[in-house]
Amino acid sequence: GTVAGGKPPPDIRRWPEFGGHVWLPELPKAWEDAAEAAVVDLDARWPQMSAQGPRNVWIVKPRASSKGSGVSCTHSLPEVLHQCKTSIDRIVQKYIERPLLLFSGRKFD
Repeated sequence: GTVAGGKPPPDIRRWPEFGGHVWLPELPKAWEDAAEAAVVDLDARWPQMSAQGPRNVWIVKPRASSKGSGVSCTHSLPEVLHQCKTSIDRIVQKYIERPLLLFSGRKFD
């Protein structure tokens, strides 16, 4: 069961909840192929998939500012709301990892 202090063992394969589980040394090739196909299909159906999770970055900046003055990046809604509550006149926008660039690689708003 548990180690000293009531904590579960570090290896989850030793947890009582997984006692009847069979652990495979590696994923069967058919499962791996099916998982890869599902990810490709999901990516085709949901192009914004990569914008979620760890890449979920939001830019919060003052309304009347330029050249990065007062800009901050956040990762969650509570952080965005906190930024907007502590300072008035904020603009919030989704960070785009690969933006469309025009005129010799310049970004635009």
